[in-house]
Amino acid sequence: MYKKNKEKIILPLGYIDSVTQDLESNIWRLDRFGIINLFQELKSKLSHCNISVSDYSNLLMYVIKKTVSNLNTKGRKVEIELDVKKTLSTKDEVNELFISICDKMIDRLSLARKGNELDPIVAAKKYIEENIVKEITLEEIAKVTGFNPSYFSQLFRRETGETFVNYRTKLRMERAKEILLRRDIRIIDIPYKIGMNDHPHFIKVFKKYVGLTPSEYREKMGVD
Repeated sequence: MYKKNKEKIILPLGYIDSVTQDLESNIWRLDRFGIINLFQELKSKLSHCNISVSDYSNLLMYVIKKTVSNLNTKGRKVEIELDVKKTLSTKDEVNELFISICDKMIDRLSLARKGNELDPIVAAKKYIEENIVKEITLEEIAKVTGFNPSYFSQLFRRETGETFVNYRTKLRMERAKEILLRRDIRIIDIPYKIGMNDHPHFIKVFKKYVGLTPSEYREKMGVD
């Protein structure tokens, strides 16, 4: 638990870490509305805790500092001055400072992009779709989006609800289904058109995904 003493339990560390991750995602997407909603939920939880302005400020600044650190570690520099010069006497002042810092991070990130950089998940999906004929790896996608593989894997799952491997497999199988409707392409050649390069493995994965072998699927769809 995130706490100051036995009488003053604030919030579970797991929840604070979750808030930090969500804040990071919202800032990356330049989603000010998402940040406001997240902050309203956090304020609601904190309203049930009897804590001082100082403790309240320390907790929110902890979230901000960890978010900035995470973004900077992943190569997304958001140069923000975090040293609070003036004394904050009310929780409303702390709230204003929190939102102000979040706005500045979005502004810095937006300026750095100059309108050219996509959300990493959008960029990853676009890259996979455009290079589906290749043996695309997680490491390759992570490099394209500028994150390390481990963090990108977590981010992709958090943002899409599925793993990178599952998404890649789904895209390959849907592309295979399209190709199977063409009479001019042999089944044995399809794996090489979807980045698998292994016919037996393709048959196994396709049957698991569709419930039919490629030849059975063709027959079902009326393709001789």
